[in-house]
Amino acid sequence: MRIHQTIQGFSPFSYQYLLQELAFYRFQGHYENSGLEVSVQPLSAKDNLHDFLNLHPRQSFLPVPVLYREHWQWMSLKPAEIQSMWLPLQRAQGKVATAGLGLGYYALRAAAKPEVERVDVYEIDPRVIRFFEKTFSDRAECSKIHIIQGDVHQKLVDRTYDFCFLDFYGAPFPVQYLKDLSFFLERNQFGYCHIWYEERIVQELWLKRCDLKLRSDESALLWMWQEYLLTEGFSLKPRLPELLVEGYSKIRNYEGGVGRVRSQQSQQVTHRMEQFEGRC
Repeated sequence: MRIHQTIQGFSPFSYQYLLQELAFYRFQGHYENSGLEVSVQPLSAKDNLHDFLNLHPRQSFLPVPVLYREHWQWMSLKPAEIQSMWLPLQRAQGKVATAGLGLGYYALRAAAKPEVERVDVYEIDPRVIRFFEKTFSDRAECSKIHIIQGDVHQKLVDRTYDFCFLDFYGAPFPVQYLKDLSFFLERNQFGYCHIWYEERIVQELWLKRCDLKLRSDESALLWMWQEYLLTEGFSLKPRLPELLVEGYSKIRNYEGGVGRVRSQQSQQVTHRMEQFEGRC
C-alpha cells in the first residue's frame, strides 16, 4: 500500500498511523474506580475491528486502551475510533470545544496542535474526569485543557468557539443525532461544528453525487480512503438510512451541489459500490 503524508504524518487508513496515535496516547497501565475501568488488552473480531469508512475483516488487533462502564465496553482506541478522529483533529484550531471526554485521546491530540489555544471539554461523568486527571495531569497538553462537568445540553449554550466536536455517543447515529446537531448550532457560535461520524454521511453523499462540493479536508480524507479501498480491495459498509442522509444534507446545505467532478479513480469506487445490492 502506498502511504500518504498528512498533517499528522501517515494516512489515517495506514497501520503506521494507528501505531503513531497509540504511541502518542501512551497509556499502558490499569485503572479501576467506582465502576469505571480502563485497561490495555488485545482485540478480536467480536470487538468490531472494521475500518471507519469500510469493512475490514480483521480477526485481531494489538493491545489498545479499553474503557468499561459497569463492565460494559464503552469505547476503545480500535482502528475505527482513531480513524474517526482524523478529520476533527485537522479542523481543530483556536478555541476548541469537545463534548465527551471518553479516554481523553481527542482532547490531548487537539491540545498538542500549535494552532489550538484552548480545549474546553464538556463531560457529565465525574468518574471519567477523575480517570483523565489522575492519568494525564502531568502531560504538557493539559495546560490547554479545561474540563466543564455537567450535561452538555445545559452547559454548551451561548458559547463561541472556532471549532466544536460533538462526541458523546456510545454508538454511531443515535435517534437524537440530527436533533443534537441542530440544537448546538442554533444556540452557539461556531467556526464549524463537527458531529462524530459525519464523514460516513459525507461519504454516502459523495459516492452518490458527482457534483457534490466537498471541503478541502473532506476531499483529502476521501482521496486517501478511495486509494486505500482500491488498493486493499475491502468492501463498503451498508448504506445509511435515507432520512439520516437527507436530514444532514439540509442542515449542512449540501443540496444544490455545484462542485468538482470526481476523478476516474473515484468512479472506480462507485463501480465497486454497484456490486452491492441496493446501493445504487
